Amino acid sequence: MAARRGAVIFGKRSLGKRARAAEAAGDLREAALLWAEAGDRGKVAACWVGIADRALSDEDRVSALRTAIEHLDLPAAAAARKAAEIKLASILLRRAEVHGAAGARERELLDEAARTLERCGETLSAGKAFEMLGRPDDAARAYQAGGHVEALERVLTDDALQASQSRRLSSRYDEYRLGLASGARDRALSAIRECATLGDSASSYADLLRDLEARLPPIGRVGFVMDGVSREFVGGGRVVLGRGEADVPLRNLDVSRRHVEIRKEGQGWTVEDLRSRSSTKLGGLPIGAPMPLPESGRIGIGPSVAIAFEAAPDRLDLEIVEGLDRGRKVTVLSAPLALPGTGRSLDFVLGRATLVGNSQVLLNGARTADPVVLVAGDVVEVAGRRIEVAR
Repeated sequence: MAARRGAVIFGKRSLGKRARAAEAAGDLREAALLWAEAGDRGKVAACWVGIADRALSDEDRVSALRTAIEHLDLPAAAAARKAAEIKLASILLRRAEVHGAAGARERELLDEAARTLERCGETLSAGKAFEMLGRPDDAARAYQAGGHVEALERVLTDDALQASQSRRLSSRYDEYRLGLASGARDRALSAIRECATLGDSASSYADLLRDLEARLPPIGRVGFVMDGVSREFVGGGRVVLGRGEADVPLRNLDVSRRHVEIRKEGQGWTVEDLRSRSSTKLGGLPIGAPMPLPESGRIGIGPSVAIAFEAAPDRLDLEIVEGLDRGRKVTVLSAPLALPGTGRSLDFVLGRATLVGNSQVLLNGARTADPVVLVAGDVVEVAGRRIEVAR
């Protein structure tokens, strides 16, 4: 047992040494992968913050900071998480100041920035964001919390604020209920988050918020049963399989934490071993470099897991045929997937699994023609087909 612990410690030290070398060479993405394999989430986050600082576009900065924040989930990382959240929210606010926030998605991002800045104590910036959203009551609350007297006097008196908050609470709760029923779950999430900060019954709204957050599938993934077949879907044209921080987690102990990546490249798909301990095989032969996939075949992951695949231009169908997860089916998408005969497609809109299209569907018994952001427990019926979203 002591020898095994020693080997684990030595392995982590070796990974840490390689990660620091990658950092010194400026390859922060490689360093992040190595720190993830070593299990140091704080160092992974620091690498992604560095990637954000070097990014050339706001979109890339936002994406990198969101990845960093996902890894700052331990109490000891609270200060670093707060700093990353402020940086992310400031980018979203600055972008709204430059380009405006007329569209629904732009307003959702500005709302996210405003709430984050207020929660993190950046009350002056939060107030500006709320004013841009046309919400003087929220702006006044932020200004009041920060002691910004002149700004507060400009928007509302204290008496008007209380009355406005009550009206706002009722309006936002109605938006939550409508969004939940119609499939606009991002709008419902934004509304109930605000409800949880307002009114005397904030605790009940907080329970609704926790329930909705728990039902939202992970970003870029969803699982559901359609026509009696259970299948998982991964968006973005990329999937990592492994035993730890992976899009498709595998239970076999001889699989590395991040074992293999399959991604869309050009008109085809490529498989790459991620420095696994027990190798990856394509057609029975170990791969030492990224390899293009044929139209069909098998991928071996370590000595005990095998995956059959069928590749098409915009999708890759995987089925685990050997290992503890045998029978599991996964489809990787690089474009929206049309659901035949339904007038709907499965797409990952900003990472959220969404049934897009305008055909009428029954969502949990209620009719809607809006895009449906799927959550666990949903039952969608359309054109005689039934979709049950996994819990």
